[in-house]
Amino acid sequence: LADLFVATVGAIYANRSGEIGTLTFTKDDPQCVDFVTAAANIRMNNYRIEMQSRWTVQSMAGSIIPAVASTNAILSALIVQQALHILREGELKRTATQARQVWMRYESTSIGKVAIGSQLLKPNAECHACSNTTVVVHVSSVSEWQINKLVKVVLCGQLGLSQPMVVLGGDMIYDPEFPEGDHPEEGAHPEWSLKQWGVDSGKMLGVMDDIQKRDFQLVVQEAPEMLEREEEFPEGYFIGKDLPPRKVAESEENPAKKLKTSD
Repeated sequence: LADLFVATVGAIYANRSGEIGTLTFTKDDPQCVDFVTAAANIRMNNYRIEMQSRWTVQSMAGSIIPAVASTNAILSALIVQQALHILREGELKRTATQARQVWMRYESTSIGKVAIGSQLLKPNAECHACSNTTVVVHVSSVSEWQINKLVKVVLCGQLGLSQPMVVLGGDMIYDPEFPEGDHPEEGAHPEWSLKQWGVDSGKMLGVMDDIQKRDFQLVVQEAPEMLEREEEFPEGYFIGKDLPPRKVAESEENPAKKLKTSD
């Protein structure tokens, strides 16, 4: 793929240098198809997506590229327009923003608009995606919870990450690139408990997900009392700064209150 990419670019420079910058893709141009095939497959290989044959790329690109190019041009213009609002506000030292969130509609509205703007929402301090918060997770036991379980249940299942990497004190203790299983020769042990990795109660972990561009700190707190509150925490974890107060069962209510009620 790399050889095809380099060869195609070299051929275009050597034989069609005057078209660089204005060359338009057409599925009937062999050099255009070779370039798109090589570039697309290199990108697919980087993201572990199944690569496609030259014929498949040729048939798909002939239909997709015009639509993608038009959509990208419209959205790029809107992004630049909003970026200019932000830059001008910095120069004028304004406190209120004129930037807008823009929604594109497939069909025009009753007032004839395809692009609809709305005011930007302020970042939610409790949101782990739109703010730089430190996430606190309580687990029933750091000796019982495996690092693999923390990643799958909490980071992926609850916080919605795709391929998180977990770091403790500069050392990577979970790498999403490693497959399931024990790999002692590589130092990867997804089956190890948090305790085995040196994660005690109160330790702070670094979490990074390159796919979703998310990076935050995760504090692990051990809460053995969760074992006695299994009905409230059936999965043995809770995300939040503090555990919620224990629910008082009806049988544990104040006897005097019950007597008064019966009277």
